[in-house]
Amino acid sequence: MLNIYLQGFLTVCFVAETEEVIYIIEAKAKNEINDAQVLAKKEVAVQWCQYASDYMLNHGGKPWKYILIPHDAIQENKTLKGLSDRYTMTTKC
Repeated sequence: MLNIYLQGFLTVCFVAETEEVIYIIEAKAKNEINDAQVLAKKEVAVQWCQYASDYMLNHGGKPWKYILIPHDAIQENKTLKGLSDRYTMTTKC
């Protein structure tokens, strides 16, 4: 688990690093995706990723992305790239 401090602590499920990006990955039950607490956590995580990306890109690092994935989308035939393309959260969401 990764604990992020931004307006309090935020605990996330997984962190994965590829050659291009660092992902914070949060898997939630499909029926909880639109829960108020999940959405609030998403906003904090997206903002944290923006801060981390801004810093890292100015210091030779990689961007950070937050992926909120419904549990039933995680399957053996899915790739991290494919899940990222579909479920990455941004400040525009």
